Amino acid sequence: MENLNQLEVALFESLAVQYPGIKHHISKLKVTRRELTGVGMYVHFSRTGDDDKITIPEFVISTSSTIMMPSLKYGLGWEVSITDGEIDIMELVTYSPESWDGTIEEFTLRPFITAEELTSAYQYVPNDIPVIPILP
Repeated sequence: MENLNQLEVALFESLAVQYPGIKHHISKLKVTRRELTGVGMYVHFSRTGDDDKITIPEFVISTSSTIMMPSLKYGLGWEVSITDGEIDIMELVTYSPESWDGTIEEFTLRPFITAEELTSAYQYVPNDIPVIPILP
């Protein structure tokens, strides 16, 4: 088993802001395997320590953020699966048909779309029906 890498820690810490119940689980997580898919990765976890379960109603959680890396034009989306109160799997996937070899580069977490981007993205057509373009 391996320790979490810098990206996995950052993603769990961002989740803990919205789901505080997972905060104390982060330091107890170990990676059992990383499975490359060609356009993403599944990261499987086990937890050491106490028997304290996560008590949140969702079984798949994420934040509205995109993982941006220099080699990926549109970045990676991600989510975490919780099974029987335990963090089970993290899925990372590209937003486009880009392939990804699983290399973790320098990264930033970017909101999927900010309120300002949404507002500025609206285009008004003559009959006042807003058209929202797809933003990169």
